[in-house]
Amino acid sequence: MLKTVLRISIMYISSVVIMRAAGKKEISQLDLSELVTSFMVSEIACMPITDPEVPLYEAIVFSGTVVLMNVILSNLSIRMPFFKHIVAGKPTFFVIKGKINKKNMYKAKVTLSELCSAMRKEGISSLDKINYAVLEPDGNISIIPYKDLPGKEKQENKNGLQHMLIIDGRINRSELEVFGYSEQWLLKRIKAHGKKRVCDVFFFGVDDEGKEEIIYN
Repeated sequence: MLKTVLRISIMYISSVVIMRAAGKKEISQLDLSELVTSFMVSEIACMPITDPEVPLYEAIVFSGTVVLMNVILSNLSIRMPFFKHIVAGKPTFFVIKGKINKKNMYKAKVTLSELCSAMRKEGISSLDKINYAVLEPDGNISIIPYKDLPGKEKQENKNGLQHMLIIDGRINRSELEVFGYSEQWLLKRIKAHGKKRVCDVFFFGVDDEGKEEIIYN
């Protein structure tokens, strides 16, 4: 038992030193190659613990090899940007100057609900206040709102929260019920905007002051 504890301690210290030498960031900031490296190092570290026949030095050498590969890839990515796009991916713009790029969202398999969730986490109340929205290589969505004009009060929340009643061409029945809207009222508002079917509308929202926003499919 003491031998196993000693092997675990040695592999733990070795793994920490190796990962630290590789300059690892926080897990939420890891790109694909770094995430794979972390998984492989953790798996290799388990080998001499679960199988006493595996020499400690071999596991340390294997871990070092994996980290060395990641360092080489990182250096290649710095020297050759196109290589970084292959290994780590590149940012995908969902909103550009206030206009939603639905093609990019479909391609990235990100729903409008996920974009709205990221928007609310940044304290932004409605889609029309987003200047840019970007899916970063680490999988996080960055939201950049429009900046206020000089000398004017902050206007982000003057109309309250936007109630998202149609998302991705489908009625959002949960918000419809929560905020007391009827389906008949919603259909009338769609017709008022020149659309007869819900599937013709990509997004429909109305804020606390009654201001409506509609995006067509």
